Amino acid sequence: MVESKGCQSGRRVGQKLIFDSAGNLLTWEYPERICAFLMPNLTVLINAFFENLMNGRDPNEVMFNRTGCFDVGHACGGWGHVTVEMRAELR
Repeated sequence: MVESKGCQSGRRVGQKLIFDSAGNLLTWEYPERICAFLMPNLTVLINAFFENLMNGRDPNEVMFNRTGCFDVGHACGGWGHVTVEMRAELR
């Protein structure tokens, strides 16, 4: 997470969500709770990373590597908002 304001699931800056090379969320490595409103936007980024990976390109060479949850945030009457930045790493 690179930004978090009022997240109802308690996400904080610096927390990580870890996916394996098959796209599985590694549940033993991520925070206890994750809001469903973040997952659809993460899926878009995961697809872009996988497209590069499957075509022999660096998965980190996507045009946009940041996204956020659907919640509009406190300023617009929502619960809060988080912004995530995605990158592929060798493990």
